[in-house]
Amino acid sequence: MSDAFLVAAAGPIARITLNRPEVGNILTMDALRALGRTITELGAGAERRAILVTGAGKDFCLGRDTTGGPPKEKPTAVQMRANLTQPILDVYRALREAPVPVIAAVQGRASGLGCAFISGCDIAIASSSARFRLPEMEKDLPPTLAISALLHRVPPKMITTMVYSLGEIDAQTALAAGFVGRVVPDAELARATEELCATLAERTPIAVRTVKEYLRTALYMDAGGASDLAGISLANVLSSR
Repeated sequence: MSDAFLVAAAGPIARITLNRPEVGNILTMDALRALGRTITELGAGAERRAILVTGAGKDFCLGRDTTGGPPKEKPTAVQMRANLTQPILDVYRALREAPVPVIAAVQGRASGLGCAFISGCDIAIASSSARFRLPEMEKDLPPTLAISALLHRVPPKMITTMVYSLGEIDAQTALAAGFVGRVVPDAELARATEELCATLAERTPIAVRTVKEYLRTALYMDAGGASDLAGISLANVLSSR
């Protein structure tokens, strides 16, 4: 558990609330390590249908915490991977490998890691005033980690434009590009999210998990393999009833 986020694990829908609203819910490296583990643990529940991630305050997440100053000695590439890149990649991996869908409810700004996190979720609902940005190149840092979460979700030209222009996109542009799947008026974000969660809570765990597993796997298969897997997946669900 981390002070950076709150967890409610009871019931079919687990909930994670990013909880540093005073700083835009930025995540420290320790918080990222805990977040990756938490997503994995919550997804393992036998009766779990989904994991909902929200942000407290006016913004969803403004990325990772870069404060603390430079290290006394320049780290090696191995140390840099272990202490900086791996915790971020572990979060993205946890989103992919969770056996149930991870839902993001997005208000305000989502920048850098926060923007990539949303794309890595299976479902994202955004308020109409939400904004999305990849600002890493302001510091001449190529956002390859964020891009890895966007691949297969967002068109490459959109990724490239956002990275190089340092520009911000609105919710409707994010919808068209695939960052999110639905945009609702600000006042309706909570209701729309709860309706989706209620719908998922009524489905059987095996049906919910089969959809996620199929989408995760079939995307990388040829047409024949994807077709065969579709038949096998449905047959497994039907035979379990």
